Amino acid sequence: MVVVATFPVAAPFLLIADAATAMHVSQAVTLGMLFIAGLVLGRHSGYRKPVRAGMAMAVFGAVLIAIVNALGG
Repeated sequence: MVVVATFPVAAPFLLIADAATAMHVSQAVTLGMLFIAGLVLGRHSGYRKPVRAGMAMAVFGAVLIAIVNALGG
């Protein structure tokens, strides 16, 4: 399961020659996956607004990406 979840995030590095572009694409894919996971979790838990749960997870991921970028990663 971990390999399946990691492959879409790592795939841009295999498909795109420029590392900086691959990093940005990978980050976008990660945020999309987090949104979908939050949406599914919100629906599964019976939350009336599952889109908010998806947005919350995506925003949390964006904050983590910003922190990593600020630290030089």
